[in-house]
Amino acid sequence: PAKELPDRVFELSGLKPGRYTLSRTVVGYHKNDVYDAYMKLGKPKGDGPSLPVDVLNKLRNATKGEPESSATVEVGKSGVLLVKVPMRTNDCVLLELKPAKK
Repeated sequence: PAKELPDRVFELSGLKPGRYTLSRTVVGYHKNDVYDAYMKLGKPKGDGPSLPVDVLNKLRNATKGEPESSATVEVGKSGVLLVKVPMRTNDCVLLELKPAKK
């Protein structure tokens, strides 16, 4: 099981001032975790090296990689954005920053 770690603060710099959409996607224990989803399905067997289509669809739906959170943020004149992220052991976090739609 994953253990909680102190939050991390990431400094994103060199940005143009303005509004952005910041999304956070996490892969780890019970989060977009295909192995965990497979185990919850009872470790289904397939015909040869492949799993049945219905099992593959369930695994795909459980691990879509969709953002865990999304918010509009403002970058000031400094071009720096500080982002505080909750962390756990063995998690991988993707921060994605896109200009906000006008």
